[in-house]
Amino acid sequence: MDKGTMMRLTGLDHGVDSAIPERWADQMVHQMGLDYHSVTMYYAWQYQKSPSGPTHLGEALIEKMQETQISVSHSKCSILDLVQTLLENPECVEIRIR
Repeated sequence: MDKGTMMRLTGLDHGVDSAIPERWADQMVHQMGLDYHSVTMYYAWQYQKSPSGPTHLGEALIEKMQETQISVSHSKCSILDLVQTLLENPECVEIRIR
């Protein structure tokens, strides 16, 4: 999944810039020891809240998956619950999409 898709799926495609300040990215790499590609791929700069600053797209995607409810076998669960079940017991899951 690319950065633009993550931004769109999480609703962070308005008031959020996919570009991050070079100085901030360098600090994350040098001071925090993060990989430069990971910093540029998974962080965006939000202007929706005050103060503006970085937002982690991976965390935002997990939060969106947790809050998005779906119907599964006549009950409701989050997309994240479904993903967890798939990862833990893939042989026990049958998916039908209408």
